[in-house]
Amino acid sequence: MTSSKGGPPEGVGVVALLGAAALLFWGGVAKPTPTAQAQPVWQVVTIPGLPAGATLSGIWDSAPNDVYVSAHIPTDVPQGFVFHWDGTSWSQVLSLPGHSMGKVFGTGPSDVYALTYKCTAGSAAGCGADRGGRIFRSTDGGATWAPQALPAEVGVNGLADISGTPGNVHVIVGGDAAGNHRIIRFDGTNWSIVFTGNSDATGKPNGLTLLSANEGYFVTCWGWGRWNGVSWTFNGIQFDFCDIASVWGVRDGGGALHMYTVGNNNFSNGVRVWKFNEASQSFGSKFGYVFADGCCAFNGSAGGVWGSGPNDVYVVGNLPGVEPAHPGRLYHFDGTAWARVTAIGDIPGPAGIWGTGPNDVWVLLSDGRLLHFAELDNTAPTIALTTPADGAVYTLGQLVFADYACADEAGGSGLASCVGDVADGAAIDTGTPPRSPTTTASSTTTAASSARWITRRC
Repeated sequence: MTSSKGGPPEGVGVVALLGAAALLFWGGVAKPTPTAQAQPVWQVVTIPGLPAGATLSGIWDSAPNDVYVSAHIPTDVPQGFVFHWDGTSWSQVLSLPGHSMGKVFGTGPSDVYALTYKCTAGSAAGCGADRGGRIFRSTDGGATWAPQALPAEVGVNGLADISGTPGNVHVIVGGDAAGNHRIIRFDGTNWSIVFTGNSDATGKPNGLTLLSANEGYFVTCWGWGRWNGVSWTFNGIQFDFCDIASVWGVRDGGGALHMYTVGNNNFSNGVRVWKFNEASQSFGSKFGYVFADGCCAFNGSAGGVWGSGPNDVYVVGNLPGVEPAHPGRLYHFDGTAWARVTAIGDIPGPAGIWGTGPNDVWVLLSDGRLLHFAELDNTAPTIALTTPADGAVYTLGQLVFADYACADEAGGSGLASCVGDVADGAAIDTGTPPRSPTTTASSTTTAASSARWITRRC
């Protein structure tokens, strides 16, 4: 048996040769021995079945074993997908020919939304008369998805950002021909328009976040707005920076608001992070950021922000003007200082970030891989060895068929293999006693094994 954690013990079988006959005594099968959980580490994750050339668009999870990822193949007529991780394996749960994918988001395991843009005629032909933003919703863990009936004003416009709480989901709709930017809301039954702005003075939302049913925020080119549980209110032009990509916030145990917005402060001049000042009700000024990386025009920008709490905040960004070969950046705030995360090495540009806690953080990469910050799966898979049974006796040359199965624990890293010297269901060689069949199960990080044989002549 082999194990990445030091090698669990092996069981022993005995073959007794008695003159011209032989009896095979199958000894006790060793059980995998779990070890203590390690500290969380960054791990690279790939999605089996992700089509070549697919671009990851969004990620959301309710738990480490309930993860949704949206992706699409960016051809002239795009092909959209949603994949789901159940703690054991990845599966494709939605396929949308003629759709490019946006973000995926949920308020719980049975309330998940996927933003798309319909383009069945292909971009070269203008996508078709029925082009425009679409939303698909699943209420059964991704098993089925229903297209949503959206307000007519959504029309041919795209969908930008999504956030919310149960029965209170908000989506930003891109500007129409008249310059109107909107927010639509789902109340659990219907979608309706809850905000419209058409200028810097009236607000054109770029990103939004909902902290609760009665508190939410959006950011615009020059200001911000707030949701009070009934309506959105834009607070007017309050700062002198424009290129905002994302916003995230949380209230601490004492009720204080910790809210960050990220992007760049004009001409893609690098990663910039601003923190909202609750006393002044403002993010400050163009140069009032709390963190920056990159100095000059066309260096790059921040693209997303997410945190599990006030002392655990992440920002993703790209700096192609600084390091073209490895432009991806991931930064972390620990409550005291911001720092680049270097444990992940060089990465391509991140495409999104989400998580559920300090030990469950996911980052999408532009090359189709993901990064996952989590505790290692140190519990070995189990092997259910039915045949040959523990202590079974067989005559030399008897026809015996292998019967075994392997399983990883719920929420584990997934079963990577279940391989024996003899395939499950195949005949075991009982005619040559020196043979030593074994069965090995492995997850992505652990392994377990069955017994070996020792041959003795009696």
